[in-house]
Amino acid sequence: MPKNSRFFVPLFAVVLLVCGCSGANRPFLSQQAPPDPAGYRNSDLLLGAQLYDNWLKIKRVSRSSANPLYPRATANARNTHRCYKCHGWDYRGRQWKKPGAGKTRRVPGLTESTDRPADEIFLAIARGPEGHAFGEVLSEGEIWALTRFIREGIPATKKMVSSKGQFRGNPQSGRAGFAARCVICHGADGNGIDFSRRKPGVQGLSYLAKHKPEQTLHRTRWGMAGKSSPSAPFTRGMFKIMPAAAGSLGLSGAEIADILAYAATLPE
Repeated sequence: MPKNSRFFVPLFAVVLLVCGCSGANRPFLSQQAPPDPAGYRNSDLLLGAQLYDNWLKIKRVSRSSANPLYPRATANARNTHRCYKCHGWDYRGRQWKKPGAGKTRRVPGLTESTDRPADEIFLAIARGPEGHAFGEVLSEGEIWALTRFIREGIPATKKMVSSKGQFRGNPQSGRAGFAARCVICHGADGNGIDFSRRKPGVQGLSYLAKHKPEQTLHRTRWGMAGKSSPSAPFTRGMFKIMPAAAGSLGLSGAEIADILAYAATLPE
C-alpha cells in the first residue's frame, strides 16, 4: 500500500467496495499512471451499483478472513468485504454496539459523500486503510464505476423510500407496470420466486418490498450482482436473470417506486 494512503482516510473515511467496468482488469495500484479523469465519463453506472452489492461475485474472488475494518465478529467473514455490509442498503451507514462496553461505533454513510469531487472519491476507494484499499484488487475502470454510482446513483434513493421504509410511489399507478414487467417471473401475487433460502415460509417480492425495502429497491433498479448484465437487454423467459429496471427495462425512478409500492400491497 502506498505510504501516502493515510492522507485519504480522514478525507473520506468511509467509501465502499468496488469493482468493474471499462479498462484493463489489472489492479489500479499495480499501475504507475494516475487515474484518467475521462474514466468517470466512460464508466458504467449500473456496474458500479452491482459492485456495491457484491464485487466479490463479479470478480469471482473470495476472502477467507474478515475485513479488519468490520466492527464485530461474524461467522460469514467473506461478506464483511462487501460494501453494503458497512454502508447499508440505504447508503446511510450503520451502527454497532460494542459487546459488553455499551459503546456505539458508526460507519459513516455514503449519502454524505455524493457531492464530493469524483477524483477524491476515487482515491479514497483505491487508497484507503487496510481493508479498504480496493485499488489492490480492482481496476481503474471498476473504481470509476463505483465512484459514479456514489455520486449519481445514490441521491435519488431518499425520494423513493421514506425514513420508515415505505415506498413513496403510487400503488395504483404501479399495478400496470407490475403486470407488464414483473408478473412473468414473480407471479401475479409476487410469490413466484422464493428468496427465503430454505427458511420457513415463502419470501417473495411482496415480502421483500415490505421488510427489506432498500435492498429490494437497489436490486430492482440495478439488477443483481452476478445474475444480470448491466448492458444486456432483458429477454422474457430468462428466469435466472434479474433485469435492471433503471437500465435494460428503461424505467424511471418514479415508475420503479410505483411498482414496488404496489408489490408491498400484495399478500406475503
